[in-house]
Amino acid sequence: MNILNNLKLDKWYGIVLYLGTMTVTASLFTTVGFVEAKHLFGIGLGGILVGLSFGIAERNISTMLLVGICLLLLFGYFIVKQLI
Repeated sequence: MNILNNLKLDKWYGIVLYLGTMTVTASLFTTVGFVEAKHLFGIGLGGILVGLSFGIAERNISTMLLVGICLLLLFGYFIVKQLI
């Protein structure tokens, strides 16, 4: 898998950005039976915002980071609530 080697995911926020992008893409093109697509999209969007904010400003906390964390927590709660 040379594709993954070319991404240079050496920092944790790069991995979060990559996973967030894959989650948003998966929510748009596939159907998961036990999770609603809008909650999966929200988790992915939160991951993208967290990854981008840390990628742009390595250790400075910004509004985009706080919004991303809030989205991760909110939609994570919705997914857990739906599974229970």
